[in-house]
Amino acid sequence: MAAKLKAAAAGRPDDEALLLQPNGKPFNEDVSGTYRRAWVEIAKAAGVRDATPYLFRHSSIARQLLRGVPTKICADLHDTSVAQIEAHYGKHLTEHADDIARAALLSHDEPRPADDVVVPIGGR
Repeated sequence: MAAKLKAAAAGRPDDEALLLQPNGKPFNEDVSGTYRRAWVEIAKAAGVRDATPYLFRHSSIARQLLRGVPTKICADLHDTSVAQIEAHYGKHLTEHADDIARAALLSHDEPRPADDVVVPIGGR
């Protein structure tokens, strides 16, 4: 679906609507029923089952949180609140807590070879 949406957006201005109503006009907040019906048709034509526009928002929030984007930034980018994100995503993030915390630990890389040691200022 993302590849099809990217192709549909190619060459279009950033502020132009990506999905249009069957009559070619952009959706607005007053046509939510039309939007839902059109989305079902779009998803069906793209061969995607059980996809909703909210699914893209949900997966975007989850990806950002799992990659360490601060919750406040994620909330601002998705027009929601930290409280809502914590309420809806917190229980799922705990499944990944070890991986998230491990990424912030000190590196356990192999020690550098002796010829790579830097002599401190003062020559000691």
